[in-house]
Amino acid sequence: MNRLNNGILKKKQAPKYADTLLWFFVKIFKIQLGAPSSAQTKIEPASPEDGAPGPDQIYTLRVFDQGAWKSRRITIGKLGANVANKSSCFRVIYDDLLVIKIPPNPILSVEDYIRAIQSERRIAAHASPDILCIVPSLSAVLSKIPAFQGGEAGRFDEIEKRCLKMISEDSALQQYLKIGESFAFFMSLSKYAFLNQVVEAINTHTSSSIPEISTHLDMLSRYGIPEGGGTDPRGEVFFEMKCLLDEYLNQIQDLAGAYRIDHQIPGARITEWLASHLSKSKIDTTDPGIPKPFFQELQEILDRMTLDNRATIESYISSVAGDAEKRLLDRQNIKKRGLVINMLSLWGSLRNHNLAIRDLKPENIFVVADLVKSDRILSEPDEYSLGLIDLETAVRLSNEPTGKPEQPVRTGTPAYA
Repeated sequence: MNRLNNGILKKKQAPKYADTLLWFFVKIFKIQLGAPSSAQTKIEPASPEDGAPGPDQIYTLRVFDQGAWKSRRITIGKLGANVANKSSCFRVIYDDLLVIKIPPNPILSVEDYIRAIQSERRIAAHASPDILCIVPSLSAVLSKIPAFQGGEAGRFDEIEKRCLKMISEDSALQQYLKIGESFAFFMSLSKYAFLNQVVEAINTHTSSSIPEISTHLDMLSRYGIPEGGGTDPRGEVFFEMKCLLDEYLNQIQDLAGAYRIDHQIPGARITEWLASHLSKSKIDTTDPGIPKPFFQELQEILDRMTLDNRATIESYISSVAGDAEKRLLDRQNIKKRGLVINMLSLWGSLRNHNLAIRDLKPENIFVVADLVKSDRILSEPDEYSLGLIDLETAVRLSNEPTGKPEQPVRTGTPAYA
């Protein structure tokens, strides 16, 4: 254990099997480099500045090869809680996104291992095409090994057959499918995101006050608010803020003229400075060509304006922030409704296919959409669906009274059961 833990700091924060996973990917990294298995290695946790927010941990893998240290990053996060008699699941980013499942009881026989994979594939095939299921595959991890590369073209089942043939002909290659002594299950999640991650992102997303205020200030400067505010009770506040804005713009133009840089500063930048100040954010003073003393006087103007007009500014900020919060909440609710619609659709499809997942939870459900490009698709439930991963305990129910499920009854996550 000392050898495994060497170079891994903060081990108390690492879940069970995390160190074994790290050394597994060190082995993968070595063979990708063509370095000998005896090459010196280090595993270092990323600094707090470089680390990922949330439960995931980022590490740097280092291998000394050909007279130099070579390195790459890996991200590991635990999926679900540690539960007795349940597989340990991890989310790993190494080249791409993988889900790795380590069975509670070691699988030592390659025949048992392949049989378990084929069992999940039968469930996935029965759910197709209504439900996209991601099942364990050999190619998910073997595609990273040089010995397997060059033959990736073809359909998924053809690639899997080639991988099975190679590990059958050369049992030494089976080591790349084992975490510790046991065979592990590897699933490529590609560009998809887990349902629990999507829900968390929706709930924790906040609107940025600087763009909201900048947009509103720009509207005030271009269109203005009629004196008295019309029928809008906030109109008086907006009118007073319009007057302050005009005064501020004139002062900054005069200040820029005094420094002979009035032609170098776009109006949008001047508005952005005010928005940053009103949002209590630090003003960007790195603009090339603008001397430091200018920003010092700019800050004095902003501080004086805030001090002399505190009540008006606080009312204005409250109003704009309230509008932004309402719009954000409306967008969040639209996305949540879409997820509920697709969840009901998923349950309906499972019922139509006589499938019981028996461990249905957000960590086993993913959104079938490329949210990396845009999460706006979540507002259109017809544009995406929900898929399933980890079908270890799923069963196909028989219509016959005496029908028996294909897998033993052993399932459940206490928090969801």
